[in-house]
Amino acid sequence: MFINVHGTVKSPAGRRSRSRPRAKGLAQGTGKQAIFHNVIIFEPLHPDTPVPHRGTSASAGYDLSAYLTGRTARVWKDGVMSERAAVRSGQAFVLELAPGDKALVPLGFKAQLPAGVEAQVRPRSGTSLKTDLVIANAPGTIDPDYADEWCVPVKNGGTTTLVITHGERIAQVIFARFEVHDFDTGTVQQTTDRSGGFGSTGTGPKPMPTEAHKPN
Repeated sequence: MFINVHGTVKSPAGRRSRSRPRAKGLAQGTGKQAIFHNVIIFEPLHPDTPVPHRGTSASAGYDLSAYLTGRTARVWKDGVMSERAAVRSGQAFVLELAPGDKALVPLGFKAQLPAGVEAQVRPRSGTSLKTDLVIANAPGTIDPDYADEWCVPVKNGGTTTLVITHGERIAQVIFARFEVHDFDTGTVQQTTDRSGGFGSTGTGPKPMPTEAHKPN
């Protein structure tokens, strides 16, 4: 199955003959042009694994849903990792996290990103406001050569037990192109009137320029 980064889902049998959107760039370490396709290969690990999807046609993020039916998750409690099985609660499986617990929540699929594209896993606004679910490393990065199951590292940032339900949308993913650069040893020059490090520009409103200092 294929996911177009613009939101279209296509199966191998339904592939159209027209060319897919693509962008040109330099292949890493070769100096040659490479073709970057806007298609993600989606490999579901279960028959009912949902494909990441956007809420609207103008949404930037694709929602990611927890896959917990019959699954275990790696959970860290006080720095010690153990496998914790999701338990049935009513019609669905749930994963319970005590305050401070961290877990790697499975999503039930693998995906291959186009060359030169990273996936940024971020919190969902509604989830962050309504629950104590925290994306532990937000924004997390999934590299284009990562070939294992996608998971989301989460933390219970509250003071009561947090319950994650199978199929619950726990995060969103944004796709972005990245650049690869070489490092060269040298001396860093000051290029503006900034001086100092963190906090060097202050915290209050920036003063308006005087007539004499307004740009032409």
